[in-house]
Amino acid sequence: MTSAKTTRREFVKMMGLTLAAGPALSYSNRASAAGGKKLRNVIFILSDDHRYDFMSFLNTPAFLQTPNMDRMARDGAYLKYATVSTALCSPSRASILTGLYTFRHRVIDNNRLVPEGTIFFPQYLQKAGCATAFIGKWHMGSSADDPRPGFDHWVSFRGQGRYLPSPDYTLNVDGERVAQKGYIIWICDSRTASGKGLSSAWPAYRNLGEVELRDMEDMVDWLQSQPFVDDSRIGLWGWSYGGFMTIYALTHSESFRMGIAGAPVTDWTLYDSVYTERYMGLPADNREGYRKSSTIESAVGLKGRLLLIHGAMDENVHVQNTYKLADRLQRAGKQFELMIYPQSRHSIQSPRRLKHLKDLMTQFILANL
Repeated sequence: MTSAKTTRREFVKMMGLTLAAGPALSYSNRASAAGGKKLRNVIFILSDDHRYDFMSFLNTPAFLQTPNMDRMARDGAYLKYATVSTALCSPSRASILTGLYTFRHRVIDNNRLVPEGTIFFPQYLQKAGCATAFIGKWHMGSSADDPRPGFDHWVSFRGQGRYLPSPDYTLNVDGERVAQKGYIIWICDSRTASGKGLSSAWPAYRNLGEVELRDMEDMVDWLQSQPFVDDSRIGLWGWSYGGFMTIYALTHSESFRMGIAGAPVTDWTLYDSVYTERYMGLPADNREGYRKSSTIESAVGLKGRLLLIHGAMDENVHVQNTYKLADRLQRAGKQFELMIYPQSRHSIQSPRRLKHLKDLMTQFILANL
């Protein structure tokens, strides 16, 4: 495929890959006129401070879960052996972007600027007909975040960036300064989802929702103690069991201003018996547990704004869960919003529908939180 005389730069050019760097990604998605063939879309992700073996399909450590990386290894390729010539942020970025060793691209540490005239391989991709993008931390010796050669689309920030919103922190989007909207996305598991063994999961047995909500309220208490959090504007969202917990929280707590519930179980008598009876027992033996965990029964207690989302062809959580809750909310005089995806199953996978879903969720958050 390549001769012994092929340079690293030429090899990168021939590969036709697209770049992503920083904890970020880039893509190519434009049809190439060369030979009338359509070029493949490629996403390249560089994760900082990530050990080469810290992926769950390698079982090191045993508690780690990296499902997306596992899927890429399973469906693609995993390179077991590799040589790292520049184990430092900026030099490694420069090597990936240029196909050159450090002594040639001259970015020898994190403070060294990329020399003027340096060619980045996405410039070759553009010439081949690709559309390219860079999203993330450039971090090569400069606090500037201006768009660099080789990218049709650009989203970056100065220096190391900030991980908490502030009025003066902005992103550079295609050369324009764009302010953050001031939202923090926070993820934390309840003890029953911690994977720490039976003693952590057991309190939820025959009583789904109650223990998880107590943990969520403890999380909210911690958030409210932080000086950068507006404690009157806390919301939540979830899908499937997460959708159940979103509705359960909005009907059993006053801590949340809004919630988005996707494909939710609203009553455990409506879900499959194999899963449900493992955790809830038989309905005849646990009538009180089923009643207490039903968000249809607690619908009258809804507080805050609710957006319900469901695929009409859901093969996992039947759409009757959402319809029955909607009916009960209407009878209780509770206002809510509802979106049904007629051609979708338990997950929204069509690119156009997925974009519609994300736009819907974003607009609901902006309007209600």
